[in-house]
Amino acid sequence: MQLAVRWEGGWEVTPPRQAPRIGDRSAALRIVRERVQGGRYVVRVEGRAGQVYTLRLRAPRGAPSAVTVLPAQQAMMPLRMSDPDHAGWVNLTVEFPSQGGDADGFVSLDLVFAAS
Repeated sequence: MQLAVRWEGGWEVTPPRQAPRIGDRSAALRIVRERVQGGRYVVRVEGRAGQVYTLRLRAPRGAPSAVTVLPAQQAMMPLRMSDPDHAGWVNLTVEFPSQGGDADGFVSLDLVFAAS
């Protein structure tokens, strides 16, 4: 019996590693869900209000061409996306709004990516 698997790549997202110290509450970025919808890759993330996080990602054929945030936030700093490295990975820096956190201080955002 032979089994062959063909893989051509897909969307990949890697959150930063951030281990809390003993007794501390988690402040790590959370990837809540991800899906492809209408040709776009949508990632729901949660981060602490007012915190800055950098995550790594790549699209099926290299770097994503664009990213938007939903819901649109007036008080949010602009997203910063690096140029792709040799493997197509980019760093995306997101600063979460300082207002609107839940009881634990986390804010939810949808990051919507378009492939190139």
